[in-house]
Amino acid sequence: MRTTLATWDTDKFRAACRAQGWTLHQISVRSGIPHSAVRSYSRGGSSPSPARLVQLAQALDVPTTALAPLSQAPTLNELRSRCRTDLGEHRFDCGDSVG
Repeated sequence: MRTTLATWDTDKFRAACRAQGWTLHQISVRSGIPHSAVRSYSRGGSSPSPARLVQLAQALDVPTTALAPLSQAPTLNELRSRCRTDLGEHRFDCGDSVG
């Protein structure tokens, strides 16, 4: 099952790209996401998955909430249900410590 973001904001994404002075192709290269997908996100044809949102935010050097603002703070149950995240080869759990 693929999860997409209901709060994806194409205007904020395009503004972040403009602020960096980068084209969609450059964002694609920097994020590792196919150009066709980045173009679709920019046009509002689709929303990125949570993992791709992280990639885009890192490439643009902005917090994820700058591209997909939270309409309200998530509940504890929502946080627990979304706690496990796959990012490429790395798997993170909420209980993992970093450092």
